Amino acid sequence: MECLINSSIKKRVVSDKYIKSVVTITLENFLKYKNSGFSINLVGEKRMKNLNNLYRGKDSVTDVLAFALQDIKIPVDDLQDLGDIFICVPQIKRQAREFKVSIKEEFTRILVHGILHLLGFDHVKESGAKKMFSLQEKIVHKIV
Repeated sequence: MECLINSSIKKRVVSDKYIKSVVTITLENFLKYKNSGFSINLVGEKRMKNLNNLYRGKDSVTDVLAFALQDIKIPVDDLQDLGDIFICVPQIKRQAREFKVSIKEEFTRILVHGILHLLGFDHVKESGAKKMFSLQEKIVHKIV
């Protein structure tokens, strides 16, 4: 598993080591992705709002966007690129206050959520939402 972490945020809320541990724990039940990689991009509100508007037509900030490349199979040294995750750190901080949880817990929840999207989970339909959120919380409680 290869995870590239990029940040345009000056003050980090969690370390790269912590992010990689969340990735490892999240993927431990998905062995077919052991030779996969993806990027995690920590961004501010302006960048996230632009991405959300461009790709979802929503002119607002969101906590996470995941761009899965599941349908594009281009092997590079046997490494399958799963896609890219964008996390809005200021939004995570707001949500942590709103939900009365630590920033670390909310960051973990949102990162796990993004990874699950890259793996093909979604919450468009109620059945998918139930499965995805149940798995998400199980993983988060294992980590936090």
